Amino acid sequence: FDADSKVLVIRTKDGRLSHLKDSFPNPELILAKDVRIGDFFLEEVPKQLNLSKTIIYKYQTFFEEKTNVLQLEPDLMRLIGYWLAEGSLAKTDKCSNGKNKPRSARKRPYYKYRVDFAFNINEKEYIEDVRNLMREYFGISSIVRVTKNTNGVQINCNTREGYEFFSQFFGSGATNKKIPEYFINLEEDLLKELVKGFWRGDGSLSSQNRETRRTHFTFCSTSKVLIEQIRKILLRFQVNPSVHVRTPEMHKPSFVNGGWIKAKNDLGILSIYGKNSEILNSVLDENYGNFSS
Repeated sequence: FDADSKVLVIRTKDGRLSHLKDSFPNPELILAKDVRIGDFFLEEVPKQLNLSKTIIYKYQTFFEEKTNVLQLEPDLMRLIGYWLAEGSLAKTDKCSNGKNKPRSARKRPYYKYRVDFAFNINEKEYIEDVRNLMREYFGISSIVRVTKNTNGVQINCNTREGYEFFSQFFGSGATNKKIPEYFINLEEDLLKELVKGFWRGDGSLSSQNRETRRTHFTFCSTSKVLIEQIRKILLRFQVNPSVHVRTPEMHKPSFVNGGWIKAKNDLGILSIYGKNSEILNSVLDENYGNFSS
């Protein structure tokens, strides 16, 4: 919020609502700059709207303008979720030395377009799912490459259609990823698969404490826009996550491939506990253990 934005809050003395039962204080409309520690924000849960499921996009090749049409359906939404979590785009000069180009193209770049996904080598189910989905929607075969001296796997997909689809609608670069805003108001069966794909890539599971071993979920992204959109989608399923931001200074460096990798951007984190975890577990079609309070 901007400092002068108006927000609706419930104010409490100790930052707790559980002891108030049905006698909640009246909400107050205040300026964001006047919010105090312990205030609770009120917001409207996004609603389902009757929206078009057709995505039309155009792009210019060296020879012609092409138009592609895709229909939003559960499998495509899961693929989008995978890409939001683990996808990247690459655009390179196909033949920088001019060989094997059409003669008319040799005086200007002739590009090769690629969509990539990164997974752990043990995530075989997810790897095959992505490969099958890319084949289904973009008609291409993919190459799986194991990163040397690591447990990482790269799925490389040479596809201009896929490149344009993801770049035009979902951003490029981890910090710029997002979904079209209207996605938040799509049907729950579509959003469920989007969340499932995103979770499989950028989600994690851990225990709330050592004694009870209560399970809780987290989602992470360096895109501030995307993590907020995922939060709103989770509200559609009555899942209310806690929101945290980990700054680069708070992040421990990782030693990968002989070198240290340090965080450069804030990391947005959604944490889901207790009853919210139990609901999310059913959304993900998983069975992850103890969710008791």
